[in-house]
Amino acid sequence: MENSFKLFSIPIIYSLLVLIISVWDFNQIELNKSLVSDKLVHFIIYFLFVIIWTKPFNKYFKSPIKVILIFSILFGFLIEIIQLNIHYRSFEIYDIIFNLLGSLSACFVISQNSRLL
Repeated sequence: MENSFKLFSIPIIYSLLVLIISVWDFNQIELNKSLVSDKLVHFIIYFLFVIIWTKPFNKYFKSPIKVILIFSILFGFLIEIIQLNIHYRSFEIYDIIFNLLGSLSACFVISQNSRLL
């Protein structure tokens, strides 16, 4: 039980942070949007999402890369659906595309580097 808690604690905390950031009202905060592209942020967040969830998924699934890719796609899509119901956020298909690109890139890196599994 304790090992499972350690194994899943960081991925769960990261996922909760992603969820909180995804529903946060950034209109209340002055951000210099020219510094970082919103889509680059989506790419990086989902790249890290896959990397962070790799170890727990590897322990419980035969094909962890396929499972984590599906999991990350569903997680990103769920967040976009949640944003549909928040008046200060919006559903954006390009967010889903860049989430997918980040996830696919991480899966490629993982498949090329067996140390990450």
